[in-house]
Formats: sequence, structure tokens, C-alpha cells
Amino acid sequence: MWALRHSLSEGLRASGSVVGFDLSFRRRDLARFRAEATTMLDANFPDYALCDFGHVADGGIHFNLVGPTTPERRAALREAVLTLAIDGFGASFSGEHGLGRAFQDAYDRFTPRAIQDYSAAVAAVFGQGSASVRLAPTTSSPSGSL
Repeated sequence: MWALRHSLSEGLRASGSVVGFDLSFRRRDLARFRAEATTMLDANFPDYALCDFGHVADGGIHFNLVGPTTPERRAALREAVLTLAIDGFGASFSGEHGLGRAFQDAYDRFTPRAIQDYSAAVAAVFGQGSASVRLAPTTSSPSGSL
């Protein structure tokens, strides 16, 4: 079963440049998000193909888009999807895989300061090497953020 699951990701990478999201929603919102996102993509990003899959029963979706590699275009797409998901539906941008360096900027932007401070304090208890990402706001985007 896992071989089939991993073949989806491998197939996407072989198809082109992937802008991937690991989103989670309240189950009741997932279908509505997907419908609104599809409409938004058709109108504003028709040069990207939606290739989503996931564990819809628990509200999770791997929302992947394959398309152009232009940094400005990818950044605009990423911003549009995150804004719709988070501001429009209260989704999580870190789903089942956690934060990761690629979404540090989203954490900095969308996570309330009090939660950022609390998270940093918890990470500090476990020591410098306990967290794979920095949990404090940044003033510049980390390399490889797209």
C-alpha cells in the first residue's frame, strides 16, 4: 500500500515542478475548499495542474500543483492557496508532516504571536537540537521556501 502512495509523489515529480501543500481542514470544509480552490486556480492559475490526494476522511489533503517554475508565479500561487485555505477556511498549512523549513514563512505570517512564543518556549525546554525548524518569527524568507 505504501509503495502505491509513494508512487503518487514520484509520478508528480516526474511530471514537472511541484508546488505542494499538506493541508488539513475541518472535514465539513474540505470539499468546499477544494471547489473554491479549483475555481480560483482555473481563473488565476490555468497553467498549473491540480494533482491532489490524501486522507480526506480525517480532513487532510496533499494539495499539489504541477506547473511553471518561474519563482514569481510559484510565489503568487503559494500565497493564493495559503490565503484561501487559512484565512478562508481556518485550515492548517502543516497537516500531518509538521511545519518544515519550506513553510516557516507561513508560520511567521499566519500563526498568532502568542502561539509562536509558547512554541518557542516549549522547544527551548527540549534543547537546541530537539526541533528541526526554528519556531520564532523571521524577518527574511529562508532559502528554499518555495
